[in-house]
Amino acid sequence: MLVVVARRVLPILTAPIAIFVLALGVAQASRAPTSREAKEIRQDAKLYLAGRGWQVSGIRVSTVNGSYAKASVQQGRRGAGGEMILHLRHGIWHEAFLGTNDFCSAPVPKRVLNDLGFRC
Repeated sequence: MLVVVARRVLPILTAPIAIFVLALGVAQASRAPTSREAKEIRQDAKLYLAGRGWQVSGIRVSTVNGSYAKASVQQGRRGAGGEMILHLRHGIWHEAFLGTNDFCSAPVPKRVLNDLGFRC
């Protein structure tokens, strides 16, 4: 009797779990940058940051539109920091947004923002 119950319960539980896993995959499908992209993004992001000692990390490239990326920026270990959204135009990564909140107000398509992990 327990085996029969387990067989009936398993398909019922499988569908919600599959939907949950698919939803997670769709929610953030951004990818890690290639080594060339990472190098370019690190160099170009620093063009928009005043002062020295900026570290650029946590780079992700959108799979919805590969001309958008995000990166975490921080000045030194205890300095200012935030998230930068970059847009690739004419071979140069340009700052589209820099801040610690209000990401949904960035001049970036909402699907791209969601792909990069910002919930808009």
